[in-house]
Order: sequence, then structure tokens, then C-alpha cells
Amino acid sequence: MIYINTLFRNNRCDEALEEAYILTETRSDSWPGIWQIRLECERKLARWHELQATIAEMNALFGPSRARIHLSVLTYDKLGNPSAAATALYEGIQAKLLTKDSDYFNLAYYLSKAGLPARAVKALSDAIAAGAITDTRAAYKRILKYQLAGQDWKAARVTLDTLNEIGTDTELAWIRAQIAAKEENWEEVKTYAALAVSGFARNMPSAWELYGYAAFKLKDYKTARRAFTRLAALEPGGVAGDWINTIDIIEKK
Repeated sequence: MIYINTLFRNNRCDEALEEAYILTETRSDSWPGIWQIRLECERKLARWHELQATIAEMNALFGPSRARIHLSVLTYDKLGNPSAAATALYEGIQAKLLTKDSDYFNLAYYLSKAGLPARAVKALSDAIAAGAITDTRAAYKRILKYQLAGQDWKAARVTLDTLNEIGTDTELAWIRAQIAAKEENWEEVKTYAALAVSGFARNMPSAWELYGYAAFKLKDYKTARRAFTRLAALEPGGVAGDWINTIDIIEKK
């Protein structure tokens, strides 16, 4: 054990692993520290498949732990398997080994990454309902993100209303403007885009363009001109000049 520990401390992980494999495979009563060195060396050497096998063996010997669950999630992420990462997190939550907000957020993240945004929404919604998440505003923002990814505009509106009850901000206003644009509700687009560009989206060309377009659709050419003038400053040589020329033609009639 002293020899293996010395190899590990001197960053000689290849050699430490060879010795650790021999010891852990020939003795069922190996000291937990040997297994930990095996775990750390496989992680350092990016031996992800071997690392998953080691985690499974350690869980069988010593029981699962929060740290090993997170390491397992990292491994699945490196192997490009978000579905397995989500399963590991779900099982850790069910076993009450994972109880932090970040654990639920990570579960939703990997479900969405696996192409399951509706499952991500449900995971967070269930956690909020169970009182398992303390930062509900952050959770609702993530729910909104996954609803938008799934193009569930109706549900996204409900979530926005919930967030506005907790406390509105200009980032939410920008999201609401985009949803309203999908529904071609130009009055609402103009209202919320105006709020968005006053804060969160003040330097965002797409926000100024949408604001200007909504005002143009409503024949509010003064507001549209102001929005497109700002867009021109942010994106010289872009589409703003064409919009301003169009407004000039309309106003001369």
C-alpha cells in the first residue's frame, strides 16, 4: 500500500494503477484507499470506461456515495451518454444521496441534452411541488428554457406569469417578446421588447430588430426609426439601413 501511495503522490498513475489493479483483483478486503487511488488515477488518465467499472465495484463494496455519483455523471458526460447521466442523477436523488438544487438542475440539464425537454420540465416541476428546491426562481427559469426548447409556447406563458409573480426582470421581458412574436402579437412584442432593451438586451441586435419590426407593424414609425437607428449602431452595414430607408419612403408619401 505504501508503494502504491508513493507512486500516486508522485503522479506516476500508470504504475500506481497497475499495482492497484493487482491488489484489488486478488484481495476482496483491500483497503478503501487503494480503491480511491484506482478511481483518481483512472480519472486523471481519462480512462472513462474503466472508471465506470471501478465506480460500480466500489458501490458494491462500500455503498454508493454522493461523490461517486457525481463522478459517474462526469464519466457518462465524457462518453457522450446524457441519458445514462440523467439516470445516475435520478437514482441518487431517489436514494436521497443527492439533495441540492444543483442536483435537480443537473438532472433536468441531462434530460434535455438527451432530447427530452418535457421530462426536464417535469423533473423540476415535481421537485418544486415536493419542496425539494429552495431557489424556485432559478428552477422556473430553467423550466422556461426547456419549454422554449420544446416550443411549448402556451406552457411557457404560464411559467412566465409565475416568474413575474416572484419578481420580473428585463431578461424575462425579452423571452416574453419572443413568445409574443411567435404568436404575431405585435402590441405585446413592442411592450416587452421595449422593456428588454432597457436592460438585459440593451446591446443585443436581435432585440432591437424585433422591437423595431413590431413598431413598424403597428405603424409607429418614430419608435421603429429609433430602434433601427440603434440597431445600425450595433451592426453597421446590416439590415437597419434598409428599414430606415423604407420608413423614409413611407413618411414622404
